[in-house]
Amino acid sequence: NNLVYRYCTNDAHGYLNRFDQDKCALFYRLYQMVPPIKKYENEEVTHILSYVNSEEDKKNTNEMLKNSSVVRLNVASEATAKGIIKASAIEHIAEHYGYTLRNCVAFGDGRNDISMLEAAGIGIAMGNAHDDVKAIADYVTDHIEEDGLYNACVHFGWIQ
Repeated sequence: NNLVYRYCTNDAHGYLNRFDQDKCALFYRLYQMVPPIKKYENEEVTHILSYVNSEEDKKNTNEMLKNSSVVRLNVASEATAKGIIKASAIEHIAEHYGYTLRNCVAFGDGRNDISMLEAAGIGIAMGNAHDDVKAIADYVTDHIEEDGLYNACVHFGWIQ
């Protein structure tokens, strides 16, 4: 459907399916990097971040991803396998290391982080977080670009 999307493969590589000046600029602004450009070649995919530009694109994307967990973000939609969300991911990691979710801290800023913040013992929203994220957080720290991670760790006494 000529959509621009970033996909992540089972071997933890991420790619942008085609060059798009606006999306590359967005990635660079948000992450200080741009994923390599690579057309999808039937790899096993764990995650898709698609950039929908119209209601028709959204409808087509919803139909294509009907068997996935989809979270709508401001400029994109995030899709993972049904039932695989950030909360289940940190639960799996905690279990692997012998911890409970009560022992976990999560930081987030997007709607896709809500399940993770709710599941963790302490859910911390960044100052630049979406209002829905701030509403469910245990604590709201400063903006990411104003040392929000560091300031939250100081606030909770984890570092000095």
